[in-house]
Amino acid sequence: EQFDMLKILAAILHLGNVSFQEGRDDSSRLDHKEFLDTACSLLGSNMAELSRSFLERTFTAGGGEVVTTPLTKAKAENSRVNILSCSIMNALLTSYLFKGLLFDALI
Repeated sequence: EQFDMLKILAAILHLGNVSFQEGRDDSSRLDHKEFLDTACSLLGSNMAELSRSFLERTFTAGGGEVVTTPLTKAKAENSRVNILSCSIMNALLTSYLFKGLLFDALI
């Protein structure tokens, strides 16, 4: 269980190294994909799906229409730091709280 926790923390650190470049028409693109590849390997995630989550935002409009819009470089960087890292840490802490292991893991 500690190994799983360390894998998640390592993935977060690798995701912090993912960088973006300006793309065309207010979009962005990934730079240094090897960090994303390593994080995906550690998390057992699909690299294409994770890439899209950094580079695009999908939402449902008022009429039920699904809209996908590209993110600028700045928004992609915010997405990386704020959304994914917080989600992973939340999952990690929730898992350990439910197992009653959080205190033991921190000591």
